[in-house]
Order: sequence, then C-alpha cells, then structure tokens
Amino acid sequence: MSKQINPMTLEPSLNKFEKKAMPRSSFDIAAFYAMQLSLMEVGLGSLLHALHIPFTGFLLSLNQCFLLNRALLYSSSSDSSGGRFIPMTISNTAAIIKTLSPYGKKFTPMLAISMQGLLFNVGVMLFGKNLFGRCVGSLLLSLWPMIQPVVVYGIIYGSIFLDMTAYYNQMMSKLPWLEGINLQILALGFIFVHIALTVGICLLTQAMPAYMLHRYDRYVMSDRLQIGSLGTPKKTTFSRKLIGVWKDLTSPFFLLSIILSGFFFYATLNSLGSFFFAFFRLIAIAFLTFFILRNISSEWCVNFFSNSYLLKRYTPYVEEVLNRIQKQAELKQ
Repeated sequence: MSKQINPMTLEPSLNKFEKKAMPRSSFDIAAFYAMQLSLMEVGLGSLLHALHIPFTGFLLSLNQCFLLNRALLYSSSSDSSGGRFIPMTISNTAAIIKTLSPYGKKFTPMLAISMQGLLFNVGVMLFGKNLFGRCVGSLLLSLWPMIQPVVVYGIIYGSIFLDMTAYYNQMMSKLPWLEGINLQILALGFIFVHIALTVGICLLTQAMPAYMLHRYDRYVMSDRLQIGSLGTPKKTTFSRKLIGVWKDLTSPFFLLSIILSGFFFYATLNSLGSFFFAFFRLIAIAFLTFFILRNISSEWCVNFFSNSYLLKRYTPYVEEVLNRIQKQAELKQ
C-alpha cells in the first residue's frame, strides 16, 4: 500500500497547473469533491437511469466511495475537526445539488447520497481517517444500496415477500442441480460481493498513484461529462411523472419481481379471480408507491435540507459548488 497522499507533495509527474488546482483547506476539499460527486450523480447517474442499466445505484455508490476516500486522503491530518466530517459535508452538499437537476428522481437519490455519506462518516468517527477507518466506512456505505430497495420493495410486497421466499426455496429444493442452494444463500453471496467490491475501491484508492487520481479529476471536470442545467428547481409536469413511474415499473429488477409474483399467485391461489385480484392489486400498490416517490418535489427536498438544524450548515458549500459549476460552464462557452 502506498502512503497517504498529501496534496502539497504530489508526484513529480503532475505539472504546475495540476498542482495549483489541488484543494488546500477542508472547505476547498469538501467543495472540490462535492462538485465532482454532483457532476457524476447528475450527469452519469441520469444517463445510467435513462438507459435502465442494472445496479445503477450500486455503481454510483462505488463512485461515491471512491471520492470520499480520496477526499480523506487529501484532507490535512492537522485539521482533525473539519476533516473528520468531510464525507458528510461532501455527500449532503451533492445530495442538495442533485435535487436541483431537472432530470430523474429527487427524493430517493438525495436520501441515498446523504445516508451513504453518513454511514461512511460513522466508520471514520469510530476508527479515524486511517485505512482501517476508511475500510469500515466503505463497508457501512455499501449497505445502504441494499437497504433502500428492501425498504421500498418491502412497502410494495409486505408479508407476501416472505411467503414467496418460502415457496421458491421449496421449488429450488426439488431441482437436483440446485440442491443445497436457497434464496438466502444467494442473497448472502450478493451481499458479500457488494461489500467486497466497495472495500476493494477503498484499497484501490489507497494504492493508486497520485498522478492517476489527478488524471481522473481532469476527466470528470472535462467536457466529456455534461451535467445539464442546474439552478432553481423546476416543477415536473404530471405527464412526466407518469413517464417516470412507467420507467420504474418497467425496470428489469421490478419486472423480474413481478413475474415471480405472478407465478407465485397462480400456483398458490385457488381461483383465477383471486389471482387477478392479487396480481393487479400488487401492481396498483407499486404504481402508488413509485408515484408518491416521484411526486416529492425539489422544493420540498431543498427546504428539508435548508431548514434542518443539522443540515443547513452545508448551505455555504452548496453555494460554492454552484458558483464553481457556473464559472466552469462560462469558461467552456
């Protein structure tokens, strides 16, 4: 493993302009990486969601883990009070800016970015900004992309989920080539891979040389990643909300779950009428849940952060990031 990177002593391969662009204080570091995280969440995140790329939330959480680890590597060891809260500062700032994007969902991405930053910060608070503390923080961060879908789908499926799990475990036990494997084992395997990849990102950040990390910074800040317009939150029309709900209903993961639900209802219910009632009732609950999540406005999300006693402290960072984005856009024109 390489030593922690100090922005004041970068490798000789960095030119003088790259050295000058390096963040210095805790405020600069937080604003710099909050801007990066915002660019990726608003630009790349919107693109991945629009293309229905599977596990988009997990891919974005890996990027957030990467940036939070980098921010702590660059933060000054002498600034222990400010540096210790940099992950939460970066994450909450990016969460607010995400709500200003005219594209995609507002509430669930904001919640994910903020909670992942909080969980990462717990590891740092408990064990420090060293490698072990960052690994624990990365591990905790990796849990939220699994917790949030479970909460949403738990609202939709309720107790049906447990009955479906028992039914498909019984079905799998009857297949010789799946003997000894059940859904719980598959879920544990998925969780293990999830955690291993996230902690691997932490170790990779520690091992990568400074000049490679800086090349990544330059790429993210380049014209290759366009983030669209930010500013005053825009109201989404009713038709656009319905289009968004349709995208949620036709996402690969939900389609798979609804197909499995259909087979379960058909096999366990006694009549065709009961099947149609249970099946379409489930779709109606899913539609209502997705619509409510889509109907939470940008204004509500921004006011939630701005008026919260614990979260309004990040307002100066939001203003700084928006100013930097505006200046960057003006230089590109």
